[in-house]
Amino acid sequence: MDTENPTQALQTALEVELAKLHQHLERDQTVMKNEMAEAGGAHPYLQQKYPMLAQVFPSTLTENGLLAETISYYDGAEYRLKLCANCPSYGGACKDHEAKLPKGHVPVLQNGIPSSVSCGDRWREFQIRNRLQQFGVPERLSGAVSSELTRTWTKQQKQAYGALIKDYFLSRFNEGPVGIVPGPKSTELGVAMLREILKGYNSLGMRRGLWARFVDARELLQEMHLYMDQRDERPTQVLTEVDFLVIDNVELGKFSDWFWDELSLLFQKRWQHQRGMLILSKTFTRKHDEAKYLQAFNIESLNQIALVAT
Repeated sequence: MDTENPTQALQTALEVELAKLHQHLERDQTVMKNEMAEAGGAHPYLQQKYPMLAQVFPSTLTENGLLAETISYYDGAEYRLKLCANCPSYGGACKDHEAKLPKGHVPVLQNGIPSSVSCGDRWREFQIRNRLQQFGVPERLSGAVSSELTRTWTKQQKQAYGALIKDYFLSRFNEGPVGIVPGPKSTELGVAMLREILKGYNSLGMRRGLWARFVDARELLQEMHLYMDQRDERPTQVLTEVDFLVIDNVELGKFSDWFWDELSLLFQKRWQHQRGMLILSKTFTRKHDEAKYLQAFNIESLNQIALVAT
């Protein structure tokens, strides 16, 4: 019995699929030609059947140009424009829309042929927010940006902040940079810093994407209690392994010595393995908390880690 060569089998399958696509295109072209004839041309046809698309494509669109795509393309393009009309400022209205247009793209006419282009900053913003939420950042905080939070800062403060992100957290990423962000807006600023680190990470030439986690210390405490009760996997285990960790609401006066010891162990493991971290605290002051942090990291001076001036 002859066994078909795998390469030949693949080629045969591709030829069959191409033939089906060609038949589908010919069928669509026949339908569109008839409807264009009734409408009086390519653009009048669009105005009747795809009114939103007619506003995007110029009236110079030719019949041959319109016939370069299938009906499914025009159906998808029209629906995409309806989604775009109600898209929020941070993008993502088309995130669940499967069509011939890639997600985050809008229909355009290029060289007389229907095509698509990226909607730019809006889709990139959606992707960033989505990634931050995957890290554990609450949706309501995923829009935090440095430009808004540092608006009232002096020029020197903004320059120092930019240098901290670029020259410390990014340039020394593999050395495990650690920072403490104090103040009432520490949560928002911590998320904004994580956003900047995420955006800059791709420029570091890493082989894979950033693996980060954002966790609220109060929720971690609850998970630790469950761990003690059920003997499941230690909640802090995965937190020792991620590339970058952000811990929110680390308020020393609100936790028992037992939980602080757990945090200290986590801090030391990450410090020893040179994995970066941000500690966010609304009540941190160097005067009252320095000794605790020196002990937690087993270091001689807090000058060994970054204190973000807010």
